[in-house]
Amino acid sequence: MFEGADALRTCRKGPGSGHMPLQSSKHSPEAIARHSAAASALKPPLVLVLTCRHSPPDRIASARAQLLAILPDARVEVVDGLVDTDAATRKLIDPWRVKLLSKRPPTLREVAAYGTHRMAWARLVQSGEDCAIVLEDDFAIIDPDQLRALVASLPGVMALQIDMLKLFDFPRAAAGGWALTRNLGPLTLCRWASPRAGLVGYVLTADGARRFLSRSRVYRVVDEDIEYFWELGLEIWSLRPGPVIDASARMGGSLLEQTRLDVRRQRSLRRSLHGMVLALHRRLRNALAFGWACLALTDAKLQRFDNGKLP
Repeated sequence: MFEGADALRTCRKGPGSGHMPLQSSKHSPEAIARHSAAASALKPPLVLVLTCRHSPPDRIASARAQLLAILPDARVEVVDGLVDTDAATRKLIDPWRVKLLSKRPPTLREVAAYGTHRMAWARLVQSGEDCAIVLEDDFAIIDPDQLRALVASLPGVMALQIDMLKLFDFPRAAAGGWALTRNLGPLTLCRWASPRAGLVGYVLTADGARRFLSRSRVYRVVDEDIEYFWELGLEIWSLRPGPVIDASARMGGSLLEQTRLDVRRQRSLRRSLHGMVLALHRRLRNALAFGWACLALTDAKLQRFDNGKLP
């Protein structure tokens, strides 16, 4: 059903989940941390900043200033992405799968935003780098030390076979839940039972980019698609606490929110019921994937959290 997914599944996968963990002691987080510092010092990180021609120009100025101050050696590239009126935006939509597999039709602006992320993923693959830091242009760095520690530990983080490490999570609407955590030097990595929305900032591996790009067209919002990580065999974790936040409110406001609200107001009862069925299926698959991860990841600690905050 999902284009390209079968071709990308490998022997390191568990049923309904992401990668099998590295369980050998030589691949423990402590061992990886000891050997990652020297490797990370050899090459500055690739940072891809996403923007579009509808975005306020001061966002890119803010992004460059923050990165220059905090990661002065980073190789920063700006990805000038799609907008809703581009022909490429309409070509990206898979209308049949929108009806079948999406809770609601994504707006053209949301599809353009997805397309812009895809342009960054393609640039990562083209670059030959193992991973890249991807930032939307409305980010703000709130913990520079945490971000620097992450960059210093990137080889160790990626050796844990994580495809995407999110640097920002929107708060949970409901309190309570479970997560797996790993410590890598000063960093705490968290695998929520269900990935949280929010792609303001993340680290993505080249392999993860290829998995995302195995679909030639899209049918969900990009933030929603990561909640279906098991479709492409992705392993998605979060860095806690997150070093970046969504600062769109002080940078001209969200470019997506108004059209998103308009679509929600037009949703029919039939569409809402269909969305409830899809959500139930997603929760069941996420629970299966999380249960497998709890059994397979022997170096991770199971913790209960409250409203997205770990104890």
